[in-house]
Amino acid sequence: MNKNLDDVKNLRMPLFSWDYEDLGEADHWFLMARAYFDCSYYLLGEMLKERYDRNYHRALVAVSLFNHSIELFLKAGVIQAGKKTTSK
Repeated sequence: MNKNLDDVKNLRMPLFSWDYEDLGEADHWFLMARAYFDCSYYLLGEMLKERYDRNYHRALVAVSLFNHSIELFLKAGVIQAGKKTTSK
Protein backbone atom coordinates (compact mmCIF):
# COMPACT_ATOMS: atom_id res chain seq x y z
CA MET A 1 0.00 0.00 0.00
CA ASN A 2 2.90 2.40 0.65
CA LYS A 3 4.66 1.80 -2.66
CA ASN A 4 3.02 4.76 -4.47
CA LEU A 5 3.04 7.44 -1.77
CA ASP A 6 4.94 9.82 -4.04
CA ASP A 7 2.12 9.57 -6.60
CA VAL A 8 -0.46 10.46 -3.93
CA LYS A 9 1.59 13.40 -2.66
CA ASN A 10 1.51 14.98 -6.11
CA LEU A 11 -2.27 14.78 -6.52
CA ARG A 12 -4.05 18.10 -6.67
CA MET A 13 -7.51 18.86 -5.43
CA PRO A 14 -9.95 19.63 -8.27
CA LEU A 15 -10.69 23.33 -8.50
CA PHE A 16 -14.16 24.64 -9.12
CA SER A 17 -13.24 28.30 -9.26
CA TRP A 18 -10.94 29.94 -11.78
CA ASP A 19 -9.55 32.36 -9.21
CA TYR A 20 -8.86 29.77 -6.51
CA GLU A 21 -5.09 29.75 -6.93
CA ASP A 22 -4.93 33.55 -7.27
CA LEU A 23 -6.25 34.14 -3.76
CA GLY A 24 -4.07 34.59 -0.71
CA GLU A 25 -4.34 32.39 2.36
CA ALA A 26 -6.39 34.96 4.31
CA ASP A 27 -8.81 35.32 1.39
CA HIS A 28 -9.39 31.57 1.35
CA TRP A 29 -10.26 31.62 5.06
CA PHE A 30 -12.53 34.65 4.60
CA LEU A 31 -14.39 32.88 1.78
CA MET A 32 -14.72 29.69 3.82
CA ALA A 33 -16.04 31.74 6.74
CA ARG A 34 -18.62 33.33 4.44
CA ALA A 35 -19.67 29.94 3.07
CA TYR A 36 -20.20 28.54 6.58
CA PHE A 37 -22.14 31.66 7.56
CA ASP A 38 -24.33 31.50 4.44
CA CYS A 39 -25.22 27.85 5.10
CA SER A 40 -26.05 28.58 8.73
CA TYR A 41 -28.14 31.62 7.79
CA TYR A 42 -30.06 29.64 5.17
CA LEU A 43 -30.80 26.70 7.48
CA LEU A 44 -31.90 28.89 10.38
CA GLY A 45 -34.05 30.98 8.04
CA GLU A 46 -35.74 27.89 6.64
CA MET A 47 -36.46 26.71 10.18
CA LEU A 48 -38.00 30.08 11.09
CA LYS A 49 -40.19 29.95 7.97
CA GLU A 50 -41.18 26.40 8.96
CA ARG A 51 -39.96 25.02 5.63
CA TYR A 52 -37.37 22.87 7.35
CA ASP A 53 -38.12 20.64 10.32
CA ARG A 54 -37.20 22.46 13.51
CA ASN A 55 -35.60 20.31 16.16
CA TYR A 56 -32.76 20.59 18.61
CA HIS A 57 -30.20 18.63 16.59
CA ARG A 58 -30.73 20.51 13.33
CA ALA A 59 -30.61 23.84 15.12
CA LEU A 60 -27.44 22.75 16.92
CA VAL A 61 -25.79 21.93 13.60
CA ALA A 62 -26.87 25.25 12.08
CA VAL A 63 -25.51 27.17 15.07
CA SER A 64 -22.30 25.11 14.92
CA LEU A 65 -21.86 26.23 11.31
CA PHE A 66 -22.25 29.83 12.47
CA ASN A 67 -19.73 29.34 15.30
CA HIS A 68 -17.24 27.81 12.87
CA SER A 69 -17.71 30.72 10.47
CA ILE A 70 -16.67 33.10 13.27
CA GLU A 71 -13.61 30.96 14.02
CA LEU A 72 -12.55 30.99 10.35
CA PHE A 73 -13.17 34.73 10.09
CA LEU A 74 -10.91 35.37 13.08
CA LYS A 75 -8.28 33.01 11.68
CA ALA A 76 -8.34 34.95 8.40
CA GLY A 77 -7.90 38.19 10.31
CA VAL A 78 -4.91 36.82 12.20
CA ILE A 79 -3.31 35.66 8.94
CA GLN A 80 -4.07 38.96 7.24
CA ALA A 81 -2.37 40.76 10.12
CA GLY A 82 0.76 38.74 9.36
CA LYS A 83 0.64 36.46 12.37
CA LYS A 84 1.08 32.69 12.43
CA THR A 85 -1.72 30.30 13.30
CA THR A 86 -1.21 27.02 15.15
CA SER A 87 -3.57 24.90 13.03
CA LYS A 88 -4.54 24.56 9.39
